[in-house]
Amino acid sequence: MTTHTEQRPERVYSLDVLRRLAALSVVFWHWQHFFYSGGNSSDFQTERQPFFEELSFLYQHGVLAVEMFFCISGFVFFWLFAKSISTRMMSPGQFFIERFSRIYPLHLSTFLLVAMLQFGYGQNHSSYFVYQANDAYHALLNVLLIPAWG
Repeated sequence: MTTHTEQRPERVYSLDVLRRLAALSVVFWHWQHFFYSGGNSSDFQTERQPFFEELSFLYQHGVLAVEMFFCISGFVFFWLFAKSISTRMMSPGQFFIERFSRIYPLHLSTFLLVAMLQFGYGQNHSSYFVYQANDAYHALLNVLLIPAWG
């Protein structure tokens, strides 16, 4: 009987490239936010943006790359822990703690920064910057990582 040792790379570089493209797509899609006035982007004309012809897909569909980015990141994270999970060296609770501790501190610090910036912007303008739902309910949904539920 031949023993099979699993040979797998430490990194999947094609996924790194795809994740970087997804992040870049999100940046292009968010470009429109710099043109908001009074809570809407009525003056923003996508087709007049830099390199629109070459990058039109990123400008128009970059928001979809958010889901792709998170799916790839989740896969890569599981890839790192697959062996310890399959051999039961890591419990589901430990996996949750590892995943949560990697995501949540950045999420919470970013949320707090944006909340402060939104407050400052709202104090100096007649509306908030881009997103107008800045109440306690929507803040709670964002802190719990479920903003689309509300």
